[in-house]
Amino acid sequence: MDIVYKLLSDDVPIRQGDIIKKKSRAGNTFGLIITADCDIAKRKHGNHYTWIEILPAKSYIESKWAPEEIEKTKKKQSTAILEFVNKKLKAKGFSNLTEERLINWLVEVGVERFISKLSLDDCPEEMKNKIIGLHAISNQSDTSPLEKIRAAAPLFKINIENLIEGARKHLVKGDDGFPDFFFFPSLPEELGGGCVALLRHIYSVQNEEIYTCEANAKIDDRPNSFYRVCRLNDRVKYSVVQKTTFLFSRIGMTSEFESLTATSAEQSANKIFERDV
Repeated sequence: MDIVYKLLSDDVPIRQGDIIKKKSRAGNTFGLIITADCDIAKRKHGNHYTWIEILPAKSYIESKWAPEEIEKTKKKQSTAILEFVNKKLKAKGFSNLTEERLINWLVEVGVERFISKLSLDDCPEEMKNKIIGLHAISNQSDTSPLEKIRAAAPLFKINIENLIEGARKHLVKGDDGFPDFFFFPSLPEELGGGCVALLRHIYSVQNEEIYTCEANAKIDDRPNSFYRVCRLNDRVKYSVVQKTTFLFSRIGMTSEFESLTATSAEQSANKIFERDV
């Protein structure tokens, strides 16, 4: 895809912007090389390439977006349930439940016992559905986060179309205006349906553990090593690097930390030069 990436011959050396892949029985790993070209060309990269993890869009939505969406949904839906339950408890002279206690109790005893213990015989159908839905997204079952939110959505009267739109907006814009990921519309192989670079997931790999193509890795009998599948076009590559740099440049430190750093640095310098402090 000319807009996003280009394919290269195996005689082209590894550079910044290369998309790499490693196969394994546990699942394939994809990454994006972010080591600067000048450092690679001048061999200043210490025999290591730095790379950022890439996930297929579905895996990202499943492992990152869905859990966050569940927490938002729990917060919103538990508010209405708490109001209903605490009103019943107050009428019987009992103390109010907190959100945490409500969810923990619901998960511990299950929906039917929860309703029975609170004597919620007159529980409206809509409220009972909310309680069932809250239990479904809060319990520690093996059901995936995405399936949990999909199953609970009708109970909360949430249209699946709204979930789809929420996921779409998140991939395009993030949640807070400063996303810690970068969405690619398409890359080769499993990434053809869109994928996400996790800008905080930064790793390194030695030169000899990365090849310019899969065939070379097999020739060296290193089928489980990284190899290049494509290279991002310059505009896309620079955008990812820029967002990564901006993400980390936004992390400031407190005045207390800065003061402690200055004091410690002075003490360290004096100790190194054997001066009394």
